[in-house]
Amino acid sequence: MFIAATALEHGRLSAFDTTTRTTTQTVAIPPFAQFIVTTETPGRVHVFFDVNPRFVSNPVLRSYDAASLGEVASAPGPQSHQAIGLARSRDGERLYALTRQYNTGDRFLLGPSRRFTYAADSLAYLSNFAAGEIAAAPIELLASSGLLAIDDTFVKRYALEAETSTAVAGLPGRGRDMIVVGADTRAFVTTERVIREPGGEPSGEDAIVAVDFTTGTVTRVASGFSSAITSTPAAAACRYGVDSGFVSLPLVGGMSQLRLTTTCDWEASSSAPWVRLSATRGSGTTVLDVTVDSHVLPESRTATLVIAGRRVTVTQAGGVTQAPFGSFDTPQDGAVNINGSVAVGGWALDDVGVRRVLIYRDPVAGEGNDLMYIGDAAFVEGARPDVHAFLPEAPFASRAGWGLMILTNMLPNGGNGVFRLHAVAEDVEGHQTLLGSRTIHVDNASAGLPFGAIDTPGQGETVSGTVVNWGWALTPGSSATIPADGSTIDVLIDGVVVGHPTYGFFRADIASLFPGYTNSNAAVGYFSIDTTLLANGMHTISWVVRDSAGRAAGIGSRYFHVFNP
Repeated sequence: MFIAATALEHGRLSAFDTTTRTTTQTVAIPPFAQFIVTTETPGRVHVFFDVNPRFVSNPVLRSYDAASLGEVASAPGPQSHQAIGLARSRDGERLYALTRQYNTGDRFLLGPSRRFTYAADSLAYLSNFAAGEIAAAPIELLASSGLLAIDDTFVKRYALEAETSTAVAGLPGRGRDMIVVGADTRAFVTTERVIREPGGEPSGEDAIVAVDFTTGTVTRVASGFSSAITSTPAAAACRYGVDSGFVSLPLVGGMSQLRLTTTCDWEASSSAPWVRLSATRGSGTTVLDVTVDSHVLPESRTATLVIAGRRVTVTQAGGVTQAPFGSFDTPQDGAVNINGSVAVGGWALDDVGVRRVLIYRDPVAGEGNDLMYIGDAAFVEGARPDVHAFLPEAPFASRAGWGLMILTNMLPNGGNGVFRLHAVAEDVEGHQTLLGSRTIHVDNASAGLPFGAIDTPGQGETVSGTVVNWGWALTPGSSATIPADGSTIDVLIDGVVVGHPTYGFFRADIASLFPGYTNSNAAVGYFSIDTTLLANGMHTISWVVRDSAGRAAGIGSRYFHVFNP
């Protein structure tokens, strides 16, 4: 499928099927769409509009859902500017919008260009910097973490988060369009002649030229006017995935590891000498060691790693730090009639980084006086946008949300009685904070519903290729049963039934914990998932179980991430 936007007065956005060569849907949009790009996660179409390109205009950036073409976000551009370019970052997380300002008092005289950065998922404004005099054709470079763009008769490399720029090469005419090839080592640029003054003679050359980034040399490839240029797609597009966007270490420093998943060549770099990578280039999937020196100053410090175009923020504690903070939000304190699985969740942040959130319960008779450990909660990227928006500069703010699914049937007394739960956050320096406590009233004896758990994939785990989804299910009593063929167990991915597990395997711990049930000795099942059929990004998985008595319950529900290079 491809998507096109009209640039005329009667705006529309249309999707086309490339196989049947037919229009699948069309929606009305504002007029004067100038530039269009897409991002995969989430699936969005981003369109940069001029209110009226013939007069002083106020550009607007709008995002549309790639499936429905419905508008999901918009961001007004600067006043009295013209939309002159739009590009996405290599990781699809940011958009770069180029504008050119009209001089005050004369709407037909153009001023300098600006480059605005927006978050691709929400169109939240992030920053803006200078982009020369006549900017065009922005492209983010993979290895250098810079933005390449044309500025009149120059190709320039701009720092992503600063006003600085460097000239890569001069052009024989005014640049119009550009592509980057050869693992970001060279570009092809179309140029045109231009009249600099009214009544003057045209200067420059209509041509296509090749620009070598290493030497700065410019070679003419073809003569004649060309307004736009593109390249044929490679046999297989390169994709890169890094298993974490954050690394946090204590004052004394140390080492952490990051896993890069790809089938392509890659480069990596560090913005600070106190953070070193075990390799700065290579090919294919690898594990990189991140070594951080000890720190002596009171303030914490940060650095940025760029690994195959993916940014990783490194935060190290200083001599003066604070304990973690956050909240234990669910379930509600005093909740009653709890049975089966219960989700506990909240959020936690720290000035350096939260290592884990531990879930405990009060001991019952015969267990002593110490709190009883239940498990570690999992952090889920994007689960708490409210916290991220309120504390955007905090380390790990985008994955502040934590959660753990507790199977109450495995609590003391068969999961019946009153239990007091506690959530404790621990940071990378070992500081601990009690985030809160919740009392729940659990009654599995009266529920009589199927129960169980999903064991794999892990909560928040990143998977690829074919993975095995293991789980188990039982139903109370000795009369009702779950069919041995697993036909009444549904596996749901993103809320859609995708099949039934192969069911009926023995597991000693389940058989001993729940003796006497019809399926006690054959409670385990598995289901194979071909993740290449799923889009890269976050997904949910759950099981729904029905027994022979007509009782049904959901068992286990969790997020997982797919990345197939």
